[in-house]
Amino acid sequence: MVVVWPPPSKVDAVIPIIEQAMENRKRFLDKMQKLVPSPSPSGVYTLFHHNLYVSERISDVKLLFTRLAENRRLLTELTQKEGQLRPKKRIYKKTLSKKLQTVVEKSHDMHHQMRFDMEALFIFGNLLLDHWAYLIAYLVGEKDPELFHFFRLADYLQKKGDKGLLEPLWDKHQKDMLWLLYQIRNYRNSFIEHVADPYQRGTSMKTYGDDFSLTSFTSPHLITEDEVRESVKKIKHLVPRWTKSPGTNWYTDHPRQLLEVTFFFIDEIKEKHQREDVWKAWKIVGGAPFSYDMIAFRLMRFVSESTLTVLDIITQHPDKIRWGN
Repeated sequence: MVVVWPPPSKVDAVIPIIEQAMENRKRFLDKMQKLVPSPSPSGVYTLFHHNLYVSERISDVKLLFTRLAENRRLLTELTQKEGQLRPKKRIYKKTLSKKLQTVVEKSHDMHHQMRFDMEALFIFGNLLLDHWAYLIAYLVGEKDPELFHFFRLADYLQKKGDKGLLEPLWDKHQKDMLWLLYQIRNYRNSFIEHVADPYQRGTSMKTYGDDFSLTSFTSPHLITEDEVRESVKKIKHLVPRWTKSPGTNWYTDHPRQLLEVTFFFIDEIKEKHQREDVWKAWKIVGGAPFSYDMIAFRLMRFVSESTLTVLDIITQHPDKIRWGN
């Protein structure tokens, strides 16, 4: 397997996959409307409202991604302008020129806006996954579908045994579901909304390019580099095979980098308890999840493609649909 690391930019691929997701949603809605029994059962609007919530959240993700991509390009332009305005020889305590101050302040404000939108992408991305899970639960006739959020759905499908009507969903989309479970749901839960530990929170980006990600590292006052190495050593048997190939020792020689790579490929790890071990190490050490474009791309690819899978399921089993409470 040929692996490019870090993963290449997905900025240009996100909007097309969002548009495809919206188109698939239209096909899905048309099918739902045709399948409604006559006379309409009591509470039928419940199912259609959940479908509407999914569409709303797709629009939210599109808005956030578009703003992040535009502001990232602006940050690059501001960085270039700052380099042009900054004096080659710096004089101690000399006030910056007004033009340079304006650029620096604007860059700071733009950076703050991107951090805010990046956190919102995790929050609204998680809401999209939850609404999608509720909708699926209604469509396959699950008991108490309103309790079937994304975490519960993914946890249920990870278990061995018969998955009923959801078998095709798991067979075709398990990697995306597992990746999103850790990269969006778990990260949002532990590092954005319910931050219980004193992580050093910030952002990461190259000077030029498309990337922008959040960072949450455990404070060096709380963890030593020896403890970092020990935490990563416990999951070293789970690292991607390609990191052990000749010429990739940079990854294996640096525990934090090795953990980051392993976390990115967490959907390749077969056993749930092993994936949980990687997540535990991530929570102990901290790190940088992936750029907004990769998060948005994997999320919307799952929504787009799984929509067609579920469309096939309800076409074959319309009698299982739970139209309302």
